[in-house]
Formats: sequence, structure tokens, C-alpha cells
Amino acid sequence: MLPALAAAGFVTALGTLLLVGGSFARRALTLGHPRPAFLALGFVLLGLGMGLAISWTLSDLGFLTAWDALAYVTTTTPGRAALTAVMGGALLLAAELSGGPAGLAVLPAAMLLWGVAGEGHGGSQGEGVRALTALHVGAMGVWGGVSWPF
Repeated sequence: MLPALAAAGFVTALGTLLLVGGSFARRALTLGHPRPAFLALGFVLLGLGMGLAISWTLSDLGFLTAWDALAYVTTTTPGRAALTAVMGGALLLAAELSGGPAGLAVLPAAMLLWGVAGEGHGGSQGEGVRALTALHVGAMGVWGGVSWPF
């Protein structure tokens, strides 16, 4: 299970890098670059990574029905974190594609980062560690998005 969760984490990190970093690069550095297709790819990878993490976790626990997945996503900390990250990613992508003001993208980006930070140790160690993890993930996403050769 550990290699499967590591693969899901890698896909999630790559999606976060493309979506958050690409959004920052579009707003702050190179207007209009990267292309929206890279942001959409980031959202797809984010959703895929979160979905894989949830499905592998539930599969190892023996919970395979849709009701089990719904209960996991709505009642557990990692499940709610995954849901928060995907919702934040969808809102961030919508804010970027709408071409609105830059302030419109800040809250969805924070929501996405808060969700991603709740997936690992940040979700089980308290709000302070989760906030620091969210800041760390955001900084890595911005750094990766700026240095990525789009």
C-alpha cells in the first residue's frame, strides 16, 4: 500500500505544482503564460491523486461501496481534506479561466493548499502544523510553477 500512496502523493503534488504555481506565474510574472491547458492538467492530476489516495485507503480497509466512500470523504479528516483540496482546485481553475482580478484567486488557492496540507501529517498534528504545511506546500508550488519550463 505504501508505494500506491506514494504514487498518489506524487500525482497530487504535481497537480498542485501545475495549478498553484501556474496560477501564480500567470498573475505575477508572465501574463497569460502558462497556457490554461497546464492549469487544467494540474486540476486533473490533483483530482486523480486525491481519488487514488482515497480509493487505495478504502480498498485496504475493505470498504468498497459508494456509501463507504461518501462516509469517508465527509466524516474523516483525510477525506474532508481531499474534498477541500479538490473544491479549492476547481474554484482556482474557474477563477483563472474567468480572467477576473488576482484577489479572486487567493481564497481558492488557500482552500486548495489547506486541503492538501490536511492529507498527511499536517492533518493529524493540529491546526498550527497544518497551517505551516499549507504555507510550505504553497511556497513549493509557487517555486515550482515559476521554474517549470512551460
